[in-house]
Amino acid sequence: LLQDQDGEQWLATLHRGVISAGGRSLYACSPDGRDILHHAWNLTQDLQGNTWIASNYVGLEAHALRHRPGAAQPEMLGIDGARGPLKYGVRHVRADARGWVWHAFRGVFVFDGAAWQQLCIPLQGQEFADVRLSYEDREGNIWLGYWGGGLAFCDPASVRRFAEAEGLPHREVTALAADRQRRLWVGTAGG
Repeated sequence: LLQDQDGEQWLATLHRGVISAGGRSLYACSPDGRDILHHAWNLTQDLQGNTWIASNYVGLEAHALRHRPGAAQPEMLGIDGARGPLKYGVRHVRADARGWVWHAFRGVFVFDGAAWQQLCIPLQGQEFADVRLSYEDREGNIWLGYWGGGLAFCDPASVRRFAEAEGLPHREVTALAADRQRRLWVGTAGG
């Protein structure tokens, strides 16, 4: 669910694409003619008001979907540096306080408004396609919550993973939030 800069509510759905409370829907077509937004995972909005969409589009290249304010439909942007066919599509997208847009699939790629950069390498035995949640801390670092893979901390230079061995009650992360003291709280299937 996303409220855009004009106050319109948008919903990413698994079978109806991206729809608004006002009855509008977004459509994007892949180079081979498939509906890219049929399985939309989540939405985010950057500082310029662009809506970014994570979708289950599986193809020969990784693509980001950006919907500019006032545009009829989203545009596909190739993600430089992402090589090889995608197995799961882009499962998670978020915009941070700097205006960077983070895409998680087979690695974490960040768009700074001008170019793509791969910030984190995949962790052994875990695909970034399993990322379901993210949180930005006050230092601008990104925390990624996995569906069955624990928690990862990403800064511009490194990635570190937390699982049961590091004190996480369960590997399935279900919620990420901060309290008034800006401490990160992690909800898991085990508490």
